[in-house]
Amino acid sequence: MFTTNVPAIPFELLHPGGDASDRGFLVENVAVTRWSQKPTPVPSTIRVDIAHLIAPPGASQSALDELNSVEEALRGRLDVQERLSTIDDVMTTIDRGIVGVVHFACHDTFVQSKIRFGASTYDGDAFAGGIALPNALFFVNASRTVGTESTNLDGWATSAIARRCGAFIAPQWCSRPSSAIMLARTFYREIATGQPIASAIAAARMAVKETTGDPSWLAYAVYGDPQATL
Repeated sequence: MFTTNVPAIPFELLHPGGDASDRGFLVENVAVTRWSQKPTPVPSTIRVDIAHLIAPPGASQSALDELNSVEEALRGRLDVQERLSTIDDVMTTIDRGIVGVVHFACHDTFVQSKIRFGASTYDGDAFAGGIALPNALFFVNASRTVGTESTNLDGWATSAIARRCGAFIAPQWCSRPSSAIMLARTFYREIATGQPIASAIAAARMAVKETTGDPSWLAYAVYGDPQATL
């Protein structure tokens, strides 16, 4: 686990080079997760029993497909709540503190570190403050149909750690919708069976790499204890 106060450092893109270059990227060989250098303890478990799935209003079919696949993966393991789609419902639910897994499907609705909810937006600054969310897992799955851009995760990650979340996951650049769906589905299937975060995200990365060849498998940053489990 890397500890850093500079979220923009792309640890997931590290490659050994030299004689070890045939082994691939670092994330293909060891568990790569992150946490802050600030004295905030890293939760060893993600003690949750409910899940909130979120797609902004007017979400694309691919975003809905992602939520369907995530719900299928978690069904029987967590109590999946009614889906949220408005900024008011999202903020009210999070600020009440009764959260477990919180998954945002942001297909073409994530722009410059903000999730668009119609005319409103939600970002790391809006997520900051409020009561603690101990051991919750937040996954902001940002993707774009055309082109890509940096997701500027600094505010999101800092806020998640400050609110004592158990884990925070998001891509460092917007991935393709099909890759975002596959990675999320595989990750939740793995972690729902008791696999630790590191193993679950490794399996999800490989599913995207081997099936699509899309480099988005390297985009995802994971904040949390690599051995943490649900």
